[in-house]
Amino acid sequence: MGRRKTKEPLRLEEYYCEIESWSRSFCWGVNRMRWEFAPDWAYERNRIVVEGRIWHIDSDIRKRRKYERLSAYLFSSSSPISEWNQEANSIGGVWVEDGALCCGAHMPLDTFVTMVPSLVVGCFKQVVVTVLDLKYNKGRTDETCLIRS
Repeated sequence: MGRRKTKEPLRLEEYYCEIESWSRSFCWGVNRMRWEFAPDWAYERNRIVVEGRIWHIDSDIRKRRKYERLSAYLFSSSSPISEWNQEANSIGGVWVEDGALCCGAHMPLDTFVTMVPSLVVGCFKQVVVTVLDLKYNKGRTDETCLIRS
C-alpha cells in the first residue's frame, strides 16, 4: 500500500506593523472585457493602501521571514456582508512585491467609508495582518485589524 497524503495544518502568521503612511484611490471606467471581469458595462474600484514597518512577527515557523515592510490594500465591496459567501476561506490574497509583504482585503462598503475619516484624524497607529499558508511568497489574508494606540 502507498502512503496516504495527510492535509497539512493551516499555518497562521501574524504581522504587527506601525502605520507610517496611507493613501486612497478611486477609479472607474467602461468594462471593455466583460467576459473577464463582470457582466456589467462599467466598473469602479475604491481602495485604501496602508503602509508601514513590521515590528513584530508572531509565527510557529522556525525560519524567520525577512520582510521589513508591509502594504495592506483594503478594497470596498458593494455587496452587504449578509450576502457574502459563508464558506469563504479568506478575505484576500498575499504576495511579495519589492521585498515588502503585500496583503489584500475586501470589506463591506459601510466599513470602508467610515475608515477614511479615522485614518485622516490619525486614530489608527498599528495594523495587524493574519496570513494563512504563506508559501513561495503567496498566501491568503485571514484577518486585517487596525488598532488604536
